[in-house]
Amino acid sequence: MKKLILLIAAYFIFCNPGIAQSVGIGTTVPDASAQLDISSTSKGMLLPRMTMAQRNAIATPANGLIIYQTDNTPGFYSYNATAWAPIGANSLPAGAIVMSEIKHDPSLENNGFSYKGYLNSSIDGLEETTIIPPNTWYPVNASEPDNSSAPACGTYWGPFWDGTKVFGLNFSSIYYYDFATDKYSYETFTPLPGAGGYVNNWIAKQCGDYIICLYRGLNNNNNTMKGFKYHVPSKTWSAISSTNIPASRKEYMSVSTGTTLIVWGGQNADDDYFSNGGIYNPASDSWTTIAYPNPLLNIPARIGASAIWTGTQLYVWGGGTRVAATSTTTHCAGINYTLYTNYNDGFKYTPATGSYSNHIGSNTLSPRTYHAGVWTGTEMVVWGGGLRSETVVATHYQDYTQTPPIDYWGCDEDYEFLNYKTGGKYNPATNTWTYMNPPAAIAIPTRPKMIWTGTGIIAYDEGTSKVYLYNPATNTWPNSYPNFPDLINNGDLISTGDKIFGFAYCTSNNKMIGYALSKTDPVSIYQVLNTVNQKLYLYKKN
Repeated sequence: MKKLILLIAAYFIFCNPGIAQSVGIGTTVPDASAQLDISSTSKGMLLPRMTMAQRNAIATPANGLIIYQTDNTPGFYSYNATAWAPIGANSLPAGAIVMSEIKHDPSLENNGFSYKGYLNSSIDGLEETTIIPPNTWYPVNASEPDNSSAPACGTYWGPFWDGTKVFGLNFSSIYYYDFATDKYSYETFTPLPGAGGYVNNWIAKQCGDYIICLYRGLNNNNNTMKGFKYHVPSKTWSAISSTNIPASRKEYMSVSTGTTLIVWGGQNADDDYFSNGGIYNPASDSWTTIAYPNPLLNIPARIGASAIWTGTQLYVWGGGTRVAATSTTTHCAGINYTLYTNYNDGFKYTPATGSYSNHIGSNTLSPRTYHAGVWTGTEMVVWGGGLRSETVVATHYQDYTQTPPIDYWGCDEDYEFLNYKTGGKYNPATNTWTYMNPPAAIAIPTRPKMIWTGTGIIAYDEGTSKVYLYNPATNTWPNSYPNFPDLINNGDLISTGDKIFGFAYCTSNNKMIGYALSKTDPVSIYQVLNTVNQKLYLYKKN
């Protein structure tokens, strides 16, 4: 009786043309797109299982018919209107040769391949997955043997960070480096009129969605600066407004506020120094003038100072001037030389009010120029730099070939540049300085740079391989980073969260070598090894 009821139910479910709804097994709500919806978390579904001979004996198989074959090359097969074809398996024709690193590889021999022998091969450029441990420098783009897609040496500003990729650009092209793929990519532009020349003739600062490029030297075409901006999201260049743009100058200080660019100071061709500047807003393409300070504040103009943005104020500290002078030294009067003045003072400028303040507390630091400076969120830190000086020295000697001897005086220009590895940190809340005296292991930098990471300062010497870590909270140098693998010579190091990235000297094919370091996490990359001897085993498709 039960069998009869089940047969009747099956008829009404599967055979009755009047029932058009979907049928569910194991579910009360079958999917509307399926005629039959089987749901289970503990059992599967079995299709007909048969040998190859049984499969081939099926009379007039329908196009799309599926079975599971149990012998020869086991697996799922479907009929494609002309022949049976494996589902998801390789479709190599009979006689095709493949290679494996395993002798008598069961995954091949059990799937229609016969072992035929082996080759002893010398492989150039074998690519293998490599795990790089944390706190270790590694070469990027390592799967490309000649590094041919790397940026050309010395032709790009940067590197910068767009939140996902490292990038650098010039007026005609942009490169990207992707940590996820360990590859470079490129795009090109049509240069704008007036845009061009060696990248070192321009400063380039990242201001939010823009890269601002201003001419670094004196603009001979007119008495104003010139510049261009690159909009990162739209990948477009445009000239910047010349309305209220500062007067043409060289060796000015510039700093990004995150959304705007501040320019201050500098020098013209007549050795006149500026103590004014401007603020450029790329979103509105407009300049706001920074006026000269009140003379009563005694804020001298300068070059070679550090310029730091605190979030609300511009801090300028140190720097100096150099002017042509004439010697008054006895016996050497009238000799021309360069008179250097070096400062160890500074000032604050508040854009919101357009006001200056010279209330940066006094300190015991030596006057210096071209030092590094960074803002930690609560303090200004300065490091390195040097003291320039030049004098005219009179040297006395006598010519004893004459009787009596004749006195002569020689005049020499004595030029000195004393580099420092010392520095200090300034706390505006207390208007006080804390002296920094790095340990003996810290070398004296010639081109010091610093990066604030959010927890510490990466301090390095551009042009050498030395990379240090400075902890301003404890005024100590843990030195937890290894030396850069080569000389840091093509732009700056940048910190991108857990990664540090930078370029070294060029390769023989004029390409820059990029290196990266992961601070805490291991990195998996593909690396191409040098020539490797490898035994490869041959298999032929049956």
